[in-house]
Amino acid sequence: SNHVSLIRGKDTIAIDPDPSKTLNSQVLEKSVLTDYHYDTHEVTWKIVVNRSNLPMNGVTVTDTIPAGMEYVSSSVTKRVVPSSGEPYEDPVTVVPTGGTSLAGNATESFELGDIDTQYTITLTTKLTDEKLQEQFTQSIPFQNDATLTTTDHGPFTDSATVNINNPILTKDTENYGEGDGYIEWAVSVNQGQLTLGGNATLTDPLDSCLVLDQSSVKVYKANVNPANGALTPDGNPISSPGDYTVDYQTDPGKNFNHVTFTFKNPGNSAYLVKFTTDIDM
Repeated sequence: SNHVSLIRGKDTIAIDPDPSKTLNSQVLEKSVLTDYHYDTHEVTWKIVVNRSNLPMNGVTVTDTIPAGMEYVSSSVTKRVVPSSGEPYEDPVTVVPTGGTSLAGNATESFELGDIDTQYTITLTTKLTDEKLQEQFTQSIPFQNDATLTTTDHGPFTDSATVNINNPILTKDTENYGEGDGYIEWAVSVNQGQLTLGGNATLTDPLDSCLVLDQSSVKVYKANVNPANGALTPDGNPISSPGDYTVDYQTDPGKNFNHVTFTFKNPGNSAYLVKFTTDIDM
């Protein structure tokens, strides 16, 4: 803010008493370069350092990722402005040093030294296997922080956030109209492509008024949409009982009207299970 007053004799006249302008820092900028990829579970981040090309001494940039993420790779480039031609990014060898923040989160530090031009740091992180085993159907934020210090100034800070969901298992009505005597269902299994090992089972306890049409069951290995995690069939349905089995309990008892799908040697495959139930009211 800047305040200006005009004094004339005993009178004081205020001129624009509180003019102000918001300035964006050009020292450090953190952003999401590539959003979360639901197939690889990776995010790519970008840190721009010294966009204003100021002389800065002893520059160190520290990146801190949240719990549940781990580093995959990083690179550093230096902006070069030639006497003729277009500016370009020149790769620079900077080996990051790993560490841990006070909160226990993983960090990587880049010592750039004395600089007088723009640098860009690109980092790729991914969800850990442990985090992928947690089911969160609502998006949760993952914030990545960057801090810059110099010999004489700082710290300067900035952050960026991605929102990620990890449903693991979802069941949706694929086709139903009011008054219909049936419901078509689609169950998405293992969108995170966890390594399941052995035989994996999916149990669906149907409502007592629903009757499984056993001839309608189709199971597909599925592809994961990298943008939103949705599953689509990968080719034709897989075979039963070779690739999976279905057990439908119709006898009265504890597991009455339960449908159990057993996937044989699933590895890290995602599956899309489709079936129809008749409505018996």
